[in-house]
Amino acid sequence: MNRVRFVHLHLHSHYSLLDGLGKIPELVSRAKELGMDALALTDHGVLYGAIEFYQECTKAGIKPIIGMEAYIAPHRMTDRRPRIDDRATHLTLLAANIEGYRNLMIATTRAHLDGFYYKPRIDKEFLRSHAAGLIGLSGCLGSEIAQALAADDLVKAEAAAVEYRDIFGEGNFFLEVQDHPELPLQGAVNQKMFALSERTGIPTVATKDAHYIHPDDAEAQDVLLSIQTGQTITDPTRFSMRGVDYSLVSGSAIAAAFADHPEAIEATARIADRCTLVLELGKWNFPAVDLPPGETSITELRRRAHEGLLARIPNCGTETLERLQYELGIIEQKGFSPYFLVVSDYVNWARAQGIVTTTRGSAAGSLVSYTIGVTTVNPMYFQLPFERFLNPSRPSPPDIDVDFADNRRDEVLAYVTQKYGKDRVAQICTFGTMMARGVVRDVARALGHPYAFGDRLAKMIPFGSQGFPMTLEKAKEENPELKTLADEDAEVRRVLELAKKMEGCARHVSVHAAGVVISSTPLTDYTPLQRESGGEKIITQYEMGAVEAVGLLKMDFLGIRNLSILGSAVELIKKTKGETIDLENLPLDDTKTYELLGKGDTIGLFQLGGAGMTRYLRELEPSSIFDIQAMVALYRPGPIESIPEFIRRKKNPRTVRLLDPRMKDILSMSYGIITYQDDVLLIAIKLAGYTWEEADKLRKAMGKKIPKEMAAQKEKFIGGCAKNGLTEDKAQELWKLIEPFAAYGFNKCLPADVLLTDAETGERLTIGELYRSNRRVSLWTLGEDLKLHPKKIRGVQSNGVKPVYEVRMRSGRRIRATANHPLFTVAGWRALETLKVGERIAVPRALPEISNPAHLKNHELIALGYLLAEGNLCHPSGIYFYSKSESECQDFVRAASAFSNARVHLDYSKSATAVYVGKKEPRAPNALMAWIRELGLAGKKATEKYFPDVVFKLPQNECALLLGKLWQGDGCVHPSQGGQIFYATSSERLAEELQHLLLRLGIVSVIHEKRFAYRGGFRKGWTVNVSSAEHIRTFAQTVGRHLIGEKRLVLKALVDSKATLVPAGVPIARGTFDTIPTAIFGVVRSAMAVREFGVRETAEVAGVHWRLLHRDQKKKGYTRSVITRLGKALNDPGLERYGSSDVLWDEIREIRHCGEEETFDVLMPEPHNFVADDVIVHNSHAASYAMVAYQTAYLKAHFPAEFMTAVLTADAGDMEKVAAAVAECAPMNMEVLPPEVNESREGFTMVDDQHIRFGLLAIKNLGEDVVRVILEERDGDGPFRSVGEFIRRISAKSANKKSFEALAKSGALDALGERGKLLANMEDLLRWGRETRAAAESGQRSLFHDAGERLPVLHNAPPASREERLAWEKELLGLYLTEHPFRDIADALKGILVPCARVKEEDARALIRVGGIISHAKRITTRKGEGMMIVQIEDPTGFAEAVVFPRLYKETESVWREGANVMISGRRSARDEETRFIAEGATELTDAAVERLRSEAHVPLGAHERGAAVEASVASPSERQAGGAFTVEVPARAEAALWNELRALFTKHPGKARVFLTVPGERGPKRIETNFAVAPTPELVEAIRSLTGSACVTG
Repeated sequence: MNRVRFVHLHLHSHYSLLDGLGKIPELVSRAKELGMDALALTDHGVLYGAIEFYQECTKAGIKPIIGMEAYIAPHRMTDRRPRIDDRATHLTLLAANIEGYRNLMIATTRAHLDGFYYKPRIDKEFLRSHAAGLIGLSGCLGSEIAQALAADDLVKAEAAAVEYRDIFGEGNFFLEVQDHPELPLQGAVNQKMFALSERTGIPTVATKDAHYIHPDDAEAQDVLLSIQTGQTITDPTRFSMRGVDYSLVSGSAIAAAFADHPEAIEATARIADRCTLVLELGKWNFPAVDLPPGETSITELRRRAHEGLLARIPNCGTETLERLQYELGIIEQKGFSPYFLVVSDYVNWARAQGIVTTTRGSAAGSLVSYTIGVTTVNPMYFQLPFERFLNPSRPSPPDIDVDFADNRRDEVLAYVTQKYGKDRVAQICTFGTMMARGVVRDVARALGHPYAFGDRLAKMIPFGSQGFPMTLEKAKEENPELKTLADEDAEVRRVLELAKKMEGCARHVSVHAAGVVISSTPLTDYTPLQRESGGEKIITQYEMGAVEAVGLLKMDFLGIRNLSILGSAVELIKKTKGETIDLENLPLDDTKTYELLGKGDTIGLFQLGGAGMTRYLRELEPSSIFDIQAMVALYRPGPIESIPEFIRRKKNPRTVRLLDPRMKDILSMSYGIITYQDDVLLIAIKLAGYTWEEADKLRKAMGKKIPKEMAAQKEKFIGGCAKNGLTEDKAQELWKLIEPFAAYGFNKCLPADVLLTDAETGERLTIGELYRSNRRVSLWTLGEDLKLHPKKIRGVQSNGVKPVYEVRMRSGRRIRATANHPLFTVAGWRALETLKVGERIAVPRALPEISNPAHLKNHELIALGYLLAEGNLCHPSGIYFYSKSESECQDFVRAASAFSNARVHLDYSKSATAVYVGKKEPRAPNALMAWIRELGLAGKKATEKYFPDVVFKLPQNECALLLGKLWQGDGCVHPSQGGQIFYATSSERLAEELQHLLLRLGIVSVIHEKRFAYRGGFRKGWTVNVSSAEHIRTFAQTVGRHLIGEKRLVLKALVDSKATLVPAGVPIARGTFDTIPTAIFGVVRSAMAVREFGVRETAEVAGVHWRLLHRDQKKKGYTRSVITRLGKALNDPGLERYGSSDVLWDEIREIRHCGEEETFDVLMPEPHNFVADDVIVHNSHAASYAMVAYQTAYLKAHFPAEFMTAVLTADAGDMEKVAAAVAECAPMNMEVLPPEVNESREGFTMVDDQHIRFGLLAIKNLGEDVVRVILEERDGDGPFRSVGEFIRRISAKSANKKSFEALAKSGALDALGERGKLLANMEDLLRWGRETRAAAESGQRSLFHDAGERLPVLHNAPPASREERLAWEKELLGLYLTEHPFRDIADALKGILVPCARVKEEDARALIRVGGIISHAKRITTRKGEGMMIVQIEDPTGFAEAVVFPRLYKETESVWREGANVMISGRRSARDEETRFIAEGATELTDAAVERLRSEAHVPLGAHERGAAVEASVASPSERQAGGAFTVEVPARAEAALWNELRALFTKHPGKARVFLTVPGERGPKRIETNFAVAPTPELVEAIRSLTGSACVTG
């Protein structure tokens, strides 16, 4: 027990990032062990851990003293002079009371926001005005006074001490003496400090600058410092604290050290006694709301709730009124009424602006939320419990997650910011921590071990589960091999022991993606603030838990694209029909809507699309909103395995089975199936005796998927059920029904070979490797401020085999992912499947410097760069390098000679000098060759070269040196065409890796595929091009610094050239695409509205042309500088962040399906996104939206033309989706027409209820400027009456041969002339247009008009053939529109061929036949050298993909050519959403083949016989599994009318029983399987009997 009352007043926790080692609970526990009654926390410049520290100390019975080791600027805190103002001194500050605490928060906030220069600094002037309530200690050896004493400048020291005493006031400033006897300087300074105390009367206080808990933690803290600096512990230049004890020692030890000065020990107790800070935690501080005079927030909420109840439920009963009063009572009791009013305010404001809004989650259970307009769901109608949203025992306000139409979300954010004030709104911070696998790698690297050593250890650590992360201790338990290795290998043991000490420490601070706090007063009343690392976004220094503890309100604003589509459809209905659709009050019993769903017409419907869901909806035939809710919940994301049973019970209510009668009230609307988490909670309450508080804990355990907590809940649940009358068997069975809800999650996945980059080390590894190795690395994540920050992953999970799509971008980057994987656009996160070619997505424009790099020596970097460029690495006994430049040869020679036992020989006999590196001593290894072999490059040909792993771990300066020599060896820096900088290679992998490494240096590049001359022929290769002025400058400052000779001179001239680089940012040669998409225009206009600025006023203040502030279809984007100017002019940080973001908006060039692969998902903390393959992707999951799903279905059922126009507009660019939507229009009696210059606008346009017109912008080779001119002319002077008038009005402005040809071929000029004739006379027409323009310009315009148009005589030409017209449509519109070339065959073989769009709905076990035109065929060579094919075919309904394995390919090779009509038999992939199938046979569909197939299937060809019988058949096992068989006996010949009527019957009665035909023949009846599947109802049987006169029975 500590006998001396000593209080530690100078203590660092792990929140002194990568400097302090102690975690707060452990620090407090140790202080308790030492018998201390008080403890201070003084982290470097921040208050990150203040609230956690306060809570832990209070819990332990220790007085918490909140402080900070501040940095004091030498002059003004705003000065930033190099080598002057970067020399801040230290000062220890302690909060004596609440005023001091608030001043601390203001101090660290101002230090970060105004005084940050290397460190967050304040100055003495600021300190003087904010010293109230603070106690100051002079600080460590880095303090101003200690430095003066160390320099024997006693006058300066005394002046400083007196000045600080004056600042803090008498008795509030102490001279700090520290117990570090190992430091001779410290002892000397201490003695001088005591003398200074005697001279000035300023008391001394004893401290220990504690950075860790126990003395044996010293090595771990030393390694931690090495991790911070990126150095190894053997580096003599690194900063180290070893040799000095910085542990948390006992009071008696300190007292012994200062035995001659007991007053210094006593001062610690006096200071602690004076610190009386008490924080009022857990009291919510809501934003101030506008209230009528005399009203309080609760009376206003009651008034609005009752008024809303009368408006929304005018004839409500007693039960509803009682429920409203109950909820209001709990809300009043909890004090949450301001929260409800705030949310109601911005939600209702959004709706008043016409912004489509919905609220997700449990808020739907609140009647109050419904009555005040927050939610749109009546909880009484849907029987939703309020306690699921807010139970009385819950201390915190419930989450109300609101979604807005993503194209208008920024308007809502602007409104909230304006309403509550910019000083009261901020983002929340979050901390990345050092977890098991990552910290092992960190420690191994810092100890100087090779990467392979740490990697091997890390890979032995098992993977943790979500909510239950793996620890090093547990890893040794789960992997005995790791424990054995640690027992046997001292170095392994050392790494693991050191890593264990650091495990869980904070590594960095970053920004929470969605969490925003809103305060009623300036935020610094509650939390200190700072800028996010490397950015301008203001964030709290308190993380989520601390923010909630101090009572700040967090809200989420989410943008949903589907709501934008819904809004567009509503606007269109208003325009075309004059009807105002109230989405929130649609009738929920609409028969037409449910009929549409029952037929499976789901294209374009929110949450209800896709083959799997469509199939289930057909089987279910939903008849109520509850059916839709259940399907959405079960399919997305709930236990999908419950769906067949749900359908069965709906069809036959007698099959409903409950384990206990008490479940009836809970599950009555879901036919006894547990469907929602609400069901689980209510079952736990009613059957297991849970309270709502306990049920809430169950909910959290299920939501976080914490196995340990779930196991405890299982024991509690089963025990509770037993007490309430259930047998143990039934309780166990009930738990098994509940358990799947702990596995909820959307599987948005990436394939195994997608590359991820460790943000700390730069290492690149695939997601598959990450999964198998169980590593937990940090990845770059994009914050709300559009800056990249490192964030530790939670793990990787396997999601099975799924369809994968590849997105290729203009830069040459590519990402492969599942269709539902979100990518980031200016309009927010959007699923891959919703994106289209031409849209732009976010990719990094630079990757930040890594924090823990590896290092190579300069000679290694130089040699490697040259050898990757022009080295021969295949020679068995040495290495060759080739160059025609003597300076390059000598540069390489110097580097190679630095390797041991390297003998260098130069051969000048050929045009290029050959530099050979062999051995000096034949028996000893050549170090260069051994190193190349170690890197894995030995034997690699030019086409196989790549950057070895270590290169990606290099710091920027070393990376620049390596790339400089690579470029020197085989790169191009040429002044032609305005300047060309590119690197050419025959290795695609090297090109992609080079692009990534350039990104590490802040250089954006573009990859182009090329054909290079090679040995008399051509070889495929790639160039990596650097084009824009900005990136050329960066290239020159990094890579270019290491060029030599002519290339360096050319580069300098290129950079200096005004013609090339003025103004800055203007692209060179290929042009820049580093602009911000035009979607940002909406944000600009919203900001203008908030400031109430007009167009010209904004333009004048920003210094931009006013035309930029008008919508312009021609514009591709805005430069970053323009957006930055606008942001500053409008005082809108949201705009400014786009201008200074880490994002490049890369244009999508291609989206293609690339098969089925094993997929994985990275479990990321918020903000739930990460960089993969140098593209920013997302992994967070949206919830179900049954009401929105119903709304989309309702609009489609009642306003099909408007709805499908909105869907087509949303999907424009994704031709596969457009083709499916076009096909969907046909059975809805709608036709999608080709573009037409007198009717089309930019996008899809609704003509009338039966016609939708293609947009002009969809025509390839037709520029936006031409479209703009066409529309301006048509709107201004009316429609074009002839081709001559069109040429005369358009050609003078924008039209040229290319655009005229595109218009004619696409059919846009069909109303003005036949396509073939127009194209044949195109040259004459365009010449006439030029002559007309010349005449007008020469002043002959009146003569010309007098003479009339004088069109040239159009010579006759054959009209375009059907084949030509269709080919042109496919080429220019991306699909066959007016008709499909396969239509005739599809019609002839209807019932024999499965339509392509239906492939994914077929049973995976059934043999199917699919026909279509081969639109794409890719030959692949297997490892055995055999050929196989991936073939895409299309028919009028859509696309399907077949895999043709070698055997079949060999037998049918002549069939597989693009444009051929084929029938492929095979079996569908087992994945629900997959249109790929495995080919087992193939036939080219010639006319003869079609006739043969029709004859074999007895499709009638004018037959005369009549009569058919339906007989019972014994179904095969596969048939029984698929739903049984329904067999119809058909005569050898039957009339067409009979056949058509049978088809109609089969179509009208869809179901699971496959229809088979039996046809009499000479060798007995032949049984033929059709593609129809029916529900063998009595009605169908009777209809066939009535039709044929025969009996019918099903099997």
